[in-house]
Amino acid sequence: MKFSIGVIGPPDLVDKTLQFAESFPQYRFLKLRYEDENDTVPLFEKNRGQMDVCLFTGNWPYFKVMNHYGGRDSGIPLVYVCDTSLGIYQALAKMLHDGVDTRRLSIDTATPGEARQCLSDVGLSPDALYFLPVESPMEKSEFVSFHRTLWEEGKTSAAATFLRSAYVELSGCGMPVYRCTPSLGGLKEGLVRAVLELEALKAKASQLVVGLVSTGRVPDPVSPPDDPDGRREEGEEHRASRHRELANGQNSRAKLLKMLLEWAGPLGVSVIPQEGGRFSVFMTRGVLDEVTHGQTAFETAPRISKACGLPVFFGFGVAPTASLSFANATLAINYAIETSQSCAFAVFEDSRVVGPLGPAAESAPSHPLEFTTSTTDPSLVSMSSQSGLSVATISRVQAALRTNGSLFITTEQLATYLSISKRNARRILARLEETGLARVAGLNQAGTRGRPQKIYRVSLS
Repeated sequence: MKFSIGVIGPPDLVDKTLQFAESFPQYRFLKLRYEDENDTVPLFEKNRGQMDVCLFTGNWPYFKVMNHYGGRDSGIPLVYVCDTSLGIYQALAKMLHDGVDTRRLSIDTATPGEARQCLSDVGLSPDALYFLPVESPMEKSEFVSFHRTLWEEGKTSAAATFLRSAYVELSGCGMPVYRCTPSLGGLKEGLVRAVLELEALKAKASQLVVGLVSTGRVPDPVSPPDDPDGRREEGEEHRASRHRELANGQNSRAKLLKMLLEWAGPLGVSVIPQEGGRFSVFMTRGVLDEVTHGQTAFETAPRISKACGLPVFFGFGVAPTASLSFANATLAINYAIETSQSCAFAVFEDSRVVGPLGPAAESAPSHPLEFTTSTTDPSLVSMSSQSGLSVATISRVQAALRTNGSLFITTEQLATYLSISKRNARRILARLEETGLARVAGLNQAGTRGRPQKIYRVSLS
């Protein structure tokens, strides 16, 4: 299957960009053309599932999509053509050709420094220059109003705009306006950057991931009990019970292996039984992202657990080498087992930990927590030393506070976010309180029986 690059922009710029697509026959290119810039987000959303990388022919549609996601990950890499200088040269050349008064101009998108440098390069020193830098999404009406108001007030004699729809509307008003567009070289450079993003994505997708699967417990081997007092009958009954327990466990683990193989087969995942009732799984980073929906959920663990009648824990490790991946997988499965819920955790090469991954319970956060085990952050190391809690625990509490959207949290909330017992959550908060990193800020009686819950204000910034 070919990887795909989507190119979003007005028809003329999309077609010019894709003149260079024949240089990259190994990829598929999608022409995503709009007549109105406001169609950018719907066009992106409609085709996102068909793209691995998206290239925008200008920064305005790029900012529009970024704003739509509010700074969150859009799911695929986004690249835009940023060839503003040549666009200004192009507009200035047309103005000079048409005999336009270039002493009073308005220009959008480009920074004042870029615009002044371009004017200086062609020997122009305007008496008045007005700028509308675009560093975040703006509406077409803002572009039009900026240029038109200055012109109607007699402050400018012409305008240069990078927004196609603004150019069309201003032209219809009879205003001298010139459209700035990227050069062919700029469009080609943008396409090459999109290809490089795709190459990096391919390399990442083929990275080895080591996984561990465990039921979290290993039964002791069955052996005849000692019978120093001659209580053979009681010993035999106990041994029979242990045999039944072992047989049931073996049947459940056999079913677990069968279901793991059924899950792994279509994905190209390798499953290898290990000693102690564990299983190793091997896959690529691309498959990991697929089965965890981009590290947001993992339905497989609870589904297999329900079918086998055993808790099932997954730990995924990602690192440059197999040995480091295995070490990360071991750390990840320990986090999973600690929750006592069938789920998965993933530990990455940058010490980032994501989890628990699984269908969230009604009381659980809608997204897994993301925290770090790195000891290179001075503030984390300091708070860890001060409280006696590990760096990972401090980082997990920070992640819980971010998810909670507040510095105020109860024991029950912390237990839910970290998927740990209330007792452990209470211990963590007590330790933070003892060392001045948390304090009791109030009590919450609502919805509880008995003593009211303490509300802690936690300061881990």
